[in-house]
Order: sequence, then C-alpha cells, then structure tokens
Amino acid sequence: PYLGEITALLTAFCWSFSSYIFTAAANRIGSVQINIDRMILAVIILFITIMFTGIGIDLSKSQIINLSISGIIG
Repeated sequence: PYLGEITALLTAFCWSFSSYIFTAAANRIGSVQINIDRMILAVIILFITIMFTGIGIDLSKSQIINLSISGIIG
C-alpha cells in the first residue's frame, strides 16, 4: 500500500547510515583509499548488473575516451 513511502524512508536511512560508515572507514584507512575502494566496488557492481540484465552498450571509440577521461578527472 505505501511502497513508495517505505522505499523513500529506507533510502534516507541507508543514505544517512552510510555517512557514519564512511567516516569511520576514512578515519581508519584514509579518505583517498576509501574512495578508490568505493569506485572499484562500483565498477564491479555496474559490470555485474550490465551482464545479468543484458543491457547493450554500443559506444564509439571517442565516447569511450571521453567517458574514461571523465572518470579519471571526476
């Protein structure tokens, strides 16, 4: 009945809880390392999602270069 509201509340809870987890982890291993680990995990999860859902990715060479540069910079 209230699926949207419950999902919104759970999302807000996860968002706020993750800030505490990242703060504790950054204090232990450093903010640079935590961000590197976070990005590696995101790439793995994205790759798995693309493979299981069968999303087609047809990118030109210039698009891949632009995405790579964007990922390195930002």
